[in-house]
Amino acid sequence: MTVSWDLLISTAGGVTATVVGVIAGGVVGRRGQNQQWLQGTQTTAYEKFLQAFGAVEAELREAFLDERRPAVDWVPFVAAQHSVSLVADPATSAAAERVCEILEDFTILFHGRQPTDLEELRPIHTALGEAHLSFVNAARCSLAPSQRRLDRSLGGPSPWRGVESFYTRPDRSLDLALAGRPTEGQEYHESPLGNPHIHRQRSGRDNPGHPRRHQGRAPQ
Repeated sequence: MTVSWDLLISTAGGVTATVVGVIAGGVVGRRGQNQQWLQGTQTTAYEKFLQAFGAVEAELREAFLDERRPAVDWVPFVAAQHSVSLVADPATSAAAERVCEILEDFTILFHGRQPTDLEELRPIHTALGEAHLSFVNAARCSLAPSQRRLDRSLGGPSPWRGVESFYTRPDRSLDLALAGRPTEGQEYHESPLGNPHIHRQRSGRDNPGHPRRHQGRAPQ
């Protein structure tokens, strides 16, 4: 039986088209799966970073306002940084690095002293809020470029008015005294064993170097 060349060519063309379609479909499918996996992994990494950042920022801020040494658990935050560095795009990675730099500035405030001036906290608090918003917007664009940028975000540092209100509350001195920390008119000393001691600030009567101690004394 003679087979028509037209039939052979038509059959071969159909088989080729099917094979090419299967291969192309497999490539597209794998790309889609890879993209879906990357997006899911990025979402998890960004969430962990924001959660760890929130915990570190809150502890540093509360330590500042309570006038105590911060007790930050850095392990989750460092782990979150590693996760972000593995899957983030350059813009999101840069935004995360900016957050880390400002947190480092925050910790420096506690190096060798106990910060109490609210004006030292203000620029760091503002910078952290801006850095947090920048990271959120970069992460959103990384996950879905069509998403619009936010003007404000949830979960970042608390509003400054809340910080000021807490710092200037009438019962703050009482809270510090009950917690064993110095209030106005007291001095804070740390013993060689690391145990804090609060001493009453000496007045002119019991302070040999105070000018009032020498008032009324006849010249020698």
